[in-house]
This record gives sequence, structure tokens and C-alpha cells, in this order.
Amino acid sequence: MKNFLGIKSLTTSRLRQITSLAHNMKSESRRNVANRFLEDVVIPVAIRNFNPIVHFDVLSAIVKSGGYPILLPQTSFDSSISPVDFAHTLSNHHQLIVLSGFNPDDIDILSQNTSASIMCAASSECNPIPVLSQYMCMIETGKTDESFCVSYIGHEEPTLRSWVSLATILGFKLKIDAHHLSDKTLAMVADARKNNSSVDIVLTETMHDLISGSNYIVIGDTRHPSFTHNKTLWHIDEELMKDAKEDAIIIYSLPTLLNKFVDAKLISRGKYPLVDASVNQEYLVRSLFIRLHN
Repeated sequence: MKNFLGIKSLTTSRLRQITSLAHNMKSESRRNVANRFLEDVVIPVAIRNFNPIVHFDVLSAIVKSGGYPILLPQTSFDSSISPVDFAHTLSNHHQLIVLSGFNPDDIDILSQNTSASIMCAASSECNPIPVLSQYMCMIETGKTDESFCVSYIGHEEPTLRSWVSLATILGFKLKIDAHHLSDKTLAMVADARKNNSSVDIVLTETMHDLISGSNYIVIGDTRHPSFTHNKTLWHIDEELMKDAKEDAIIIYSLPTLLNKFVDAKLISRGKYPLVDASVNQEYLVRSLFIRLHN
């Protein structure tokens, strides 16, 4: 993959040079509407502990979306660069920073020291990278839909933070199941609303309100009533999903949610496509593009 920049020795000075270069490269390669839209928005992805097999799908989605990934060395923050310097440097050019391979403590520090939105990306999570790719494709083909809506079921803070960031940047509607949200998550949503009056994030109390009119249903919690379990089979309650749009896609990730490998199958008893984000996210990205172009 040619559209990425690697850093072998990470210092504040080197990171500043490389982010500036990435910004200039993006600015010089505007060939379509999607890329022009991204000129002041989507940024490089910073990947630590890089594994080319695990992260290829993340890199592909970012490149397809007009970004330039920055691959960092497999080291922790040390005396050569602090998380604060890292955050300030990346946010000089970018409103959105996509991170992969960072631990939650680092992400919290980065979030507190940048005006940019932080998005987490990992192959084993129900993260919004595929939606970013699809949205860019919709803009490119003129198929944007002001009613584009994502529903999130669950309360996993790192992944939910990513969806809030993406909704803030791109402006689609995000509906969140209000049950069991932590004070930290509620504060994050409140900050997003405060910092951008046009942000359309809705906390819902009922499944009908949550699912109604959704293009995507992201299931981030298998303990939710929408799931039932019988030995090795997982079922989605189609009755609960009936209010979604006719072509809605359901995204889930069992192994991540259960914090272990699960030899399980998700069975759809109806019309909705099911995509396991933990198995093959590159397939998910590709399938979304195919759906839009057909």
C-alpha cells in the first residue's frame, strides 16, 4: 500500500514533519468530491503495534476515504515524545484523529489534550471505519441522504466514543440506547452537543425509538434483549429490528464483546444482512461499496 507514511524513530519534531507532509499530500491529491470534502476533515491514522494482517482493512478504509495513515513504531510513549505533544502535533492539521493499537489510558490523555475528535479503529471492534468509507462513497456518487442514521446498542465507551466523533464530523444522526450509560459516556455526549450545536445525537429509552429509520444497527452488547443464546447459536430478535430501514445492515462483534474467542453463529430470521465485524472487516467495507454502486 503506497498511501501511508512510516515513522521509524518517533520524536516530536519528526512527527510534526510527517503530519505536515501527510496534510500536503492529501491537499495535492483532490480528484473527486469525496476527497475535497475530506480536505480539512479526515486525517492520518496513527497505528501502534502494527500488524499488517490485522490492520490492513483499517488502512484500506482510511486510504479509500482520502486519509494518509501514519504507522508508528512498536514502542510506548517515552521521553522522546509525550502523549500531550503527540495530540497537539496531530491536531495542528486535523479535526479527526483515527487511532489503532493505543490503550484506553493513552486515548483518554490524547482526548484531553486536543481539540480534534478521536476515533478508535481495530479489526476486532464494531468501529465506524466502514461507515466512514461508505459515507465517502455516498458523497462521491451523489447518493448522500440527509436522513442517514446509525443506532448503537450497548455502552462500551471506547467504541461509542468513535461513533460520537464520526457523527460530529460527518453530521449523520446517531441514536444511542440510553440504558446503563456511564457518567463518563454521558459527559462525552454532552460535550459533543455543546461544542457543535448541529450535532444530532439522541439518547433513546425504547427499542422502537432506537431502531426506527436506521441504516445501521451496531450491536455493542450481547447482553441486550435483542440477543438470545442457545448453546452455540446466537439469534437476533427480528421483531425488535422491524422498524429499521428495509436495507438496514446489522453489525456485531461477538468475540470482542465476550472478551474471548467464540465459536458461534449469528442467525438472522428475517431480511437483514448480518456482518461480523470481528471476522473480516475488509469484507464489510467491500460489501458496503458494492451495495451503494448496485
